[in-house]
Amino acid sequence: MKVSGAKRKALPQDLPARTKRDEQRDATRQALKAAARKLFLNGEYFTTNVQSIAVEAGVTRATYYLHFPTKQAILWELLREEIQRQRGMYLRLAALSEPSIADVRDWLSHFARATQRSRRMISFSQMAVGLHPELINVFSEARDELLDILSNAYPTLRRSETRGARVNPKRIEGHLLIMQIDEVCLNLALGVWPLDRQASIDFLAARVAAFLASLDQ
Repeated sequence: MKVSGAKRKALPQDLPARTKRDEQRDATRQALKAAARKLFLNGEYFTTNVQSIAVEAGVTRATYYLHFPTKQAILWELLREEIQRQRGMYLRLAALSEPSIADVRDWLSHFARATQRSRRMISFSQMAVGLHPELINVFSEARDELLDILSNAYPTLRRSETRGARVNPKRIEGHLLIMQIDEVCLNLALGVWPLDRQASIDFLAARVAAFLASLDQ
């Protein structure tokens, strides 16, 4: 039955075409983020200001403010991009059907390689938490989002929708396990632990596989 007044869903061809100005705006934003990342990761976060980021990106201070209101705002965006990388990894984990220890080991090996590539940004994000304590909530919410991804495959992990209900103990366990995965993979990437890489991944894979198996019980 036709519904009166219903709006047709927009199709790709209905969307306005991107202009050269749109492309230039995106390119400038990417240049600013690349400049900030370079300066921050070179250990210059304290001395870096909006002007120095703009100069590094080859734009004016006024142009910077068209994209980001503060230095902290561009830091937030860089951290969100790192969080987005993790989302992709946990989507892969959620897609595994009844994962064995070997399956989880392969996933962790891939996670560790991704951490190796991003190790400087991840280390910097930990330092940033010390400077901006409010980031603790950002990362806690990010872990909640990762658990939400897993809850699509493991309903036991779903959040309680009842106000005042006790926090799901499996979600607490999941938070702690995600933190352990991050810590182990980062320390392996930085080479600060005198531990065998494969033995560490094997140990962690057994814990993750056991946790996922417990969600089906």
